[in-house]
Amino acid sequence: MLKDQLASALATAMREKDTTALAALRLALAAVRDLEASARTKDKQVTPQENILLLRKMVEQRRESAQTYRDAKREDLALREDQEIKVLQRFLPQELDDNTLNTVIDEIIREVNAETLKDIGRVMAGLREQYAGQVDMKKASELTRAKLGN
Repeated sequence: MLKDQLASALATAMREKDTTALAALRLALAAVRDLEASARTKDKQVTPQENILLLRKMVEQRRESAQTYRDAKREDLALREDQEIKVLQRFLPQELDDNTLNTVIDEIIREVNAETLKDIGRVMAGLREQYAGQVDMKKASELTRAKLGN
């Protein structure tokens, strides 16, 4: 379970006095616990896909922050964000490479009989359902638009 993995990594970071990993892991663990608490109030269970999406969101936020820091010529802060990204990515499944992503998109387009841009929502829903956490949805959306636009 992700929460247990994060807690174990947090203990290791504490022993090693790795402040960057410590900060990232504390935030990730707090976010997972918050997600679980929110789900409990609705009598639901958090799925592994929801945890993965949460971590992906945290990684994306750090990428945006790093870019903002670079734009402001604060390379020291940008490097810290990059280090936190590496810490969080250890808990994410391997992202599909471009060739595999193209193949997967083609398969889902066939599965849902998508023919035009109007069908992009069904393709993206299928991608999200079958490959949650393994796909950069922005990239997948661009590729799907290109395929359905022709």
